Amino acid sequence: ELEAEKERIRQDTIGKARAEAQQHAREILLQSAENARLEANRQAEHIRKNAMETAVREAEAMRQRALEQAAAEAIRIHQQVVDGIDLGAPPRPPPGQGADRAGGRVRQL
Repeated sequence: ELEAEKERIRQDTIGKARAEAQQHAREILLQSAENARLEANRQAEHIRKNAMETAVREAEAMRQRALEQAAAEAIRIHQQVVDGIDLGAPPRPPPGQGADRAGGRVRQL
């Protein structure tokens, strides 16, 4: 009977130790999972921030290129006007020449 009691105590002690070890392992796993979740969120935020900064830089570069293209087009059109190239309107006579149709007066441009 004494041996049976010793075995029961031994088995009870082993069971308690096993339960404590399993609980400790669960706590470690839960903490590891939480740490992994926090790290994933941190990395996702870093990626999002980098993507936003990249998008802003790219948008600014596109805006700058559009401004440069618009300026080049404006300069080209201005040069054509200065050079007297027809942009779809009838050519104008040089200043001080040509009469307007209403009364024969000289148009001043």
